[in-house]
Amino acid sequence: MLLTRDRKTSDVPPPAPPRVLTPVVAVFAVLAVAAAAYFGWAWYQSSRPAAVAAVQRDEALRDAVQIAINLRTMSSNSVQADLQRWEDSATGPLLQDFRQQHATLVTTFQQAKVTDTATVKHDALTQFDPTAGTAKAILAVDVVVTPDGGKPTTKRELDQIQLQRTPEGWKANAAGPVTGQS
Repeated sequence: MLLTRDRKTSDVPPPAPPRVLTPVVAVFAVLAVAAAAYFGWAWYQSSRPAAVAAVQRDEALRDAVQIAINLRTMSSNSVQADLQRWEDSATGPLLQDFRQQHATLVTTFQQAKVTDTATVKHDALTQFDPTAGTAKAILAVDVVVTPDGGKPTTKRELDQIQLQRTPEGWKANAAGPVTGQS
């Protein structure tokens, strides 16, 4: 007996298995991407406040160093410019003191006939509050004092500066030498 195929049944492909697996894989892929995005965002957000505070801390210390140099560098040949640098470095009560004493300071420094040049050797923040926008710095400063026509001498000073964050950056609202504790 001869086997023959019926043309109608052989031309029709077999029925496809149900495609349940494809939508399930797609759903899991979407969930995995969403989870990765959420946890990546959460990790970034959790590390961000610390990073912002670290940048602010570094800015405060950098500005404290510059303020110490500004407040300790003075020349009888450039008193007005030097006092302007003092005022630009200050805020609050310290700025008010500089402005009230401006005329006296001009006379004093012009009569002194010296040039003081400051260099910060060591610096550190002793307090830092990024929320309040305040900080305290302690700085070891070498001040080279050169009288007009005289020989330079170096004074070593330990200064403390209280800082306040302003729209223009960190500024000193108090500054002075570190004194002994009683």
